[in-house]
Amino acid sequence: EKDSLFGFQIPKKLDDIDTKMLFPKNMWKSENDYISAAKDLIIKFQNNFAQYDIHDKNIKNAGPKFDI
Repeated sequence: EKDSLFGFQIPKKLDDIDTKMLFPKNMWKSENDYISAAKDLIIKFQNNFAQYDIHDKNIKNAGPKFDI
């Protein structure tokens, strides 16, 4: 399954690990707190990428996305 904010793939099952632990948002007591923290982290990723003169569109467009 694809993480909706960060875009990485999350396995649905991994050996004997509780599947709830595989999804980051499931580990937070509040989904709103998770989304807020995820947005802050995404903004940090975007600001970091903006520092570099990247001519490769694949690299430039990599990373988490959230329209701010």
